[in-house]
Amino acid sequence: LQMVAQQPKGQENGLRILLQVCAEIGNERFVEIVLNRGANIDAANESSLPALLYAVQGGHVDTVRLLLSRGANIDGTDSGKRTAVMHAAMSGQLEVLEILLDRGANIGVQDKQGRSAVTHAALAGQNEILKLLIKHNANINVVDENGRSPLLHLASDAAKPPKWNRETVSIILKAGANIDHSDNDRRTMRRRTALQWAASTGHLILVQAILNHVPRDNHRRLVNVPTSRGKTALHLASQHGQSGMVRLLLNHGAKIEAASEGDWTPLLIAAKAGHADVVEALLGAHTPANVNARTSSGMTALHWAAENGYAKVVKRILAEDKAWKNPKDSFHTTPLLRAGQHGHVEIIQLLKPYLFGGSLNDYAL
Repeated sequence: LQMVAQQPKGQENGLRILLQVCAEIGNERFVEIVLNRGANIDAANESSLPALLYAVQGGHVDTVRLLLSRGANIDGTDSGKRTAVMHAAMSGQLEVLEILLDRGANIGVQDKQGRSAVTHAALAGQNEILKLLIKHNANINVVDENGRSPLLHLASDAAKPPKWNRETVSIILKAGANIDHSDNDRRTMRRRTALQWAASTGHLILVQAILNHVPRDNHRRLVNVPTSRGKTALHLASQHGQSGMVRLLLNHGAKIEAASEGDWTPLLIAAKAGHADVVEALLGAHTPANVNARTSSGMTALHWAAENGYAKVVKRILAEDKAWKNPKDSFHTTPLLRAGQHGHVEIIQLLKPYLFGGSLNDYAL
């Protein structure tokens, strides 16, 4: 910083860097000196931020006030189009955010991905920030480039554990979040509601919060809403191995025999993926899943588990008295044949006792 006094006026890059460093550490005196030497107050490049954003991130209240008084662009952005309000929201700088809002900062701006300050605050679990933004009439249902609202962002958040919590979800729901809205992923063209996303990611607290937020007689409708390919939340939870979610959804009226495209039931999906805990939850439900359900190719859960080498799942299915032990699919192959084709020795041994345990034609299509 001793270089500041020696910095030749007009060397913009050097002045920019000095200003950014001084703002980042919150040294108002040196910020003033660098500005007086002619530094561009809003200067930045692809790899750096305007001085105001550095001061905001660090929570340097006095430096923020100084930069604003000297004309810093309150709605200036970084290379990702994130504003000072967004940076305050992400970093939890409540006092700084209050200053920005009092000075008229625009809370409706969206970054390159279409995310707003509300979305950033929600994902970061900054609950007090979230409340303040909502108090200033931030749009709780604003969507990004993929149609995701703040609630959908929480539901689809893959972070384990997430930064947000039960209170974050409660704040969003109480503010009027649309629980029926579905996104529209531009890459996959997939559409999912918040409940469907949370079923996939395993966010139990979010699903519980949504169900607690609506009347009980609306639960069955919510948990059975299908995607464009016919998958319900129960399908998605089963696909991703979320056994706790499966039990929760079943307790709230999820249809255990719902079939998606190709006649996939939740049990068939779980068996194919080898999710033994989910298979147990479905077969052990108050009204158990149909262990002999078939996909459009005629394959049962036993076919899929045998083909993919999931011995634990095979054992659980064989334990069901009603399970067909040697059924044929549309290609006239049995679980034993499929296990043999893929070299799953343990499963071959499990299925061999049933080879002559009844006519194959009993279960042929």
